[in-house]
Parts: sequence; C-alpha cells; structure tokens
Amino acid sequence: MSPTDPAPRSRFSLPSLPSLFRVFRRTPGPEQLALHAVVAMSQVVIATGRMDDAAVQQIAAILTRLTGREYGPTQVMEMLQKLNPTAEDLAQVGQDLPERDREIVLEAALQLAVAKGEIRPPEYEVVSDLALRMQVGAEAFRRAVRNVSAHFQAMRAA
Repeated sequence: MSPTDPAPRSRFSLPSLPSLFRVFRRTPGPEQLALHAVVAMSQVVIATGRMDDAAVQQIAAILTRLTGREYGPTQVMEMLQKLNPTAEDLAQVGQDLPERDREIVLEAALQLAVAKGEIRPPEYEVVSDLALRMQVGAEAFRRAVRNVSAHFQAMRAA
C-alpha cells in the first residue's frame, strides 16, 4: 500500500459520539432524566477541572436525591464512559424531556456548580448556557436556585 492509497474501509462502523448520545438519551423514564443530568453535570465539572472520584461521588449523590433512584459512583462512571460527553453534547441536553425534568437537570447542574460553597464564572457560564438551551425560564431558574439553597441550608443544619 503506497502513501497515496486511501485507508482501507472497515465493513463495520461505529456511531459517532453525538449519535451515540442521541441513542442513549432516548432511554425512557428515570434513566433518561439521569442521563441528561449526568451530561449536564459532567460539563460543570469539566469547566473548572477534571473528573475525579470526589466529583463522581457528588454526581451520584445528586442523581440519587433528584431522581429518587439509587445511583452509585460505579454506575455514574459507567454512564460517563459509555457516553464520553463533550461540550457539543450539552446542546442535546433537555431535548425530549418534559419541562419539569428539564428543571431537574438544571437543578442538578446548579447543585454541583455550588457544591464548594460558591459558583465560579466558568461554572456559571455552563449552567446559564444550559438553562438557555433547555429553554428554562427565569422563574424556573430562580426556583432551582431556591431549591439548591434550601438543600445546602438543610445540610448545614443537620
């Protein structure tokens, strides 16, 4: 084979990551909500650092609290590895979700963004962009902020 010959084509092709995300995001029910929330929260983490064990544990705890289903760090890592979400995937977050589920996804991202006690500009940018893309209105955004604030106040009181 010479350097000018085209690369051989495989008989099998794998879907690109965005199309893989589209397949996974159509999973019905609570899994669909969890999937969207994981992608949103992963982008918050990536905005200010890298995904580490502490971030995965936080994502698992937030998913469990907001969806009412138990998610462990291993499940979250499996979801992240299957999806390998990118910033481009954020454009698809919230598609096909009802309004209340989009608000839950926003609340999950917001809760992770303020987990260290303050929200940094890159995290705020991701959360704001997410709210705009999912067409979450100002009142729903304020409600998510109130819910996250109430959750952190309850945790401090406990």
